Amino acid sequence: MPSADLTLPLFAEGLVTYVSSILSPGHSDGQLLLQDDLGTLPASRLPEIAGRFLADADARAIDPAHPEAFARWFMGSKENRQPGLPNRADYWLGLHVIRHILHQYALREVASWSASKAQVQMRAALLQIAQGELTDTD
Repeated sequence: MPSADLTLPLFAEGLVTYVSSILSPGHSDGQLLLQDDLGTLPASRLPEIAGRFLADADARAIDPAHPEAFARWFMGSKENRQPGLPNRADYWLGLHVIRHILHQYALREVASWSASKAQVQMRAALLQIAQGELTDTD
């Protein structure tokens, strides 16, 4: 998908993690995300982190000439890739964005979205979250 921006892998990883939480209940977010420090990020940081992601959201998901934005959000490393965030913060953000979306749409519907619809819906949800429009359980 040469036109996929970073919202598409954010959607995919968030949806996979959410479904994992249904299939394997009783696990913390840190356990689901396979990274304890991601599980300790407070939900109060969602608007800030969504805004930070939006600054990179237009970057192509696959761009060998400019992999920096993808690496900043999706790759693990011994070095910290972003100040104040654990590496792979997209997994945490994606999970929360999917939870936010599921207040409006059924899981079956969300799971059937096309790539282009998923990108549009993720961007809209990220904008809502960045503006502080959160549901009680986000």
